[in-house]
Amino acid sequence: MVFRAVVIAGVAEGSMAAWTPAAPASACDAISIPEVADVLGESVSSRGALINKAELSACSFVTEQGTRISIVVRRSVGPDWKNIQLGRMRSASTLRPVPGLGEGAFLYENRKGAAVLCVLHSTLYVQVSVVRAGNSLESQAPAEQLSRRILMERREVPA
Repeated sequence: MVFRAVVIAGVAEGSMAAWTPAAPASACDAISIPEVADVLGESVSSRGALINKAELSACSFVTEQGTRISIVVRRSVGPDWKNIQLGRMRSASTLRPVPGLGEGAFLYENRKGAAVLCVLHSTLYVQVSVVRAGNSLESQAPAEQLSRRILMERREVPA
């Protein structure tokens, strides 16, 4: 099973509502290997595209310590799709809202050390999964930090 999670570090709660992120060319372009290594404090041993289509892309990173990160980026998300997803996430008892991250962000954790963060903002859906040996508490913060970096790197300030 592959888990994904996303986080944006250093962004004040509620501060993301005023900007629109530009879509990265692919999920592998969304964040660099050095950024992933910096957030995790681990050396990245591999990165590879899982899917790379016009509207959807996915990328995986693996560290030398065995941590696995998956990033999914869905571009050109329409309001209908976004509203359906937000409704599903808000009603799911296994998801916890993450305030201050996009128009809607929800975290899923499991007992196998995985944290999956799903973020809807503007026309983007970003999902970041971090799987570390141990419990999901060790995966939550990196998932959030990676998500925040992904979204902030694509920041477009309105004119």
